[in-house]
Amino acid sequence: MPYSGIYQAAINNWLLAFFTGLFIASLVLGIIASIKNWKLISGGHQILFSICIFLVVAYILFIGFTHNLTIPSIDIIDRMMAPIFPFLILAFILGFGNIDKSEIARYFGVFILFVAIFSTRFYFLSTLSSVRELNENGKGFTSRQYQESKFLEKLTILPQDQIMVSNSAAFVLFHTNRFPYPVEQFHNKPFGSGNSYGEKAFREKNAALIILYPEFRNYYGKNSNQLLKTLTAGLQIDFQDEIGGIYFFPGKLTPQ
Repeated sequence: MPYSGIYQAAINNWLLAFFTGLFIASLVLGIIASIKNWKLISGGHQILFSICIFLVVAYILFIGFTHNLTIPSIDIIDRMMAPIFPFLILAFILGFGNIDKSEIARYFGVFILFVAIFSTRFYFLSTLSSVRELNENGKGFTSRQYQESKFLEKLTILPQDQIMVSNSAAFVLFHTNRFPYPVEQFHNKPFGSGNSYGEKAFREKNAALIILYPEFRNYYGKNSNQLLKTLTAGLQIDFQDEIGGIYFFPGKLTPQ
């Protein structure tokens, strides 16, 4: 809902909820009036109107069906209902706008136009702010700390045929377009000393172990520093900074 939760005064949020409810009620009333006066709607508009109503009903039934059958049940949130609003608005315009030229209809039209402009302003400004923030600082794997790191520079120049193992396969795939062996859980022993997933390739095929430190610390919490020391003990360090490290099995040649 536009502007919801951005004001400190509860009365402002209450008014926003009230007008949103009034807006939805206006759409529903307009659609009901259209159905009651079906014959007054032009032929082409009848088809589009029917498609809109069918899609709205089908979507709501699908959400209800999914909610009742899935275990655990999915949460019904406002965002899940967003797809039905364009169809409701279109149905209102096709139906109510064609059959009722009374003063009440004009008031409804002005009200809906006002809400549309009001909402558009909010979403335009919030989207503009998000785009500027993403352009300046990035987010997630494109955040500035990664983009400006020497670690990422080193990662992207590894040979194309270089086999890789990583605790953040998505990060490596995103920046190199190559999928490494993903490591879901590190054991408390030097990496490569066992036969868990990725260790054999690391030990026998000169695979590079790519560790993204922020994700590693976030996953292992207070035990991350000790675990990192243990699993990298004796490994050949090809590169290391505050963002991540690239390691090879002892005695293996580091790619140039």
